[in-house]
Amino acid sequence: MSERRSPGIQWRRLLVESLAVVLSILLAFAIDAWWDGYKERQRERDLLAGLLDDFDASRPGLEARVGLARRMADGTRLLIELVDRREGTEVTVPDSLVLAVLGGPTYEPDTNTLDAAVGSGEVDLISSKELRAELARWRRTLTDTGEDEREVRRITNEQLVPILARSLSLRTYMDRVLPWSGGDPYGAGRLIGGGGDAPHAERATLRTSTELVGALAIRRFYVEFAAADLEDLLASLDRSVSLLEGELGR
Repeated sequence: MSERRSPGIQWRRLLVESLAVVLSILLAFAIDAWWDGYKERQRERDLLAGLLDDFDASRPGLEARVGLARRMADGTRLLIELVDRREGTEVTVPDSLVLAVLGGPTYEPDTNTLDAAVGSGEVDLISSKELRAELARWRRTLTDTGEDEREVRRITNEQLVPILARSLSLRTYMDRVLPWSGGDPYGAGRLIGGGGDAPHAERATLRTSTELVGALAIRRFYVEFAAADLEDLLASLDRSVSLLEGELGR
């Protein structure tokens, strides 16, 4: 009578089934990782597209502000040259130069997307180190620009305007500052109604003084800084746009 063999453990079958379970788990992990990566890449593209839209919208206003800053700097320099004479004399100057030293606008671009990304930490989604560095440079330059522009406004309002008011009635000049500037410096080409038709002379008479020259010199110092900052800001914006378009394949 022959012995019957015990079936025992079917190692081969157990090994195959174990491998199948492991592979299915690894496949599930791989699919999850791929999906997470896909969603992250999509969030990155959405962020880059939003940044590009903001920069494109901001550029016309920034370009106009660079031109205005240069006009103010040139006008301030020319006025200094005309009034830097013996103290107490009267000097007749083009009234456009008076307008050039009354303005003190600040540049405010559309930074909603970048501010939100920095605040939420989503800026880390940007894989390009070069782009992240340029965006950080843009933010630093924007901060520097704002500080210089606010100093121009402070010097103008607190020091220069009171001195000019001793020689001139500034009402009509203040009415004409925005039209002379090309519109609202806070918006992209939005014009302010009124003021453009105010009566005015083509020349103005100023009484020179070391106080006037000193206030103009300080204003020119900061206006030149602000103009240089704005030019740097425009260059940074253009570099950012180029990098963004490259990342988006445009």
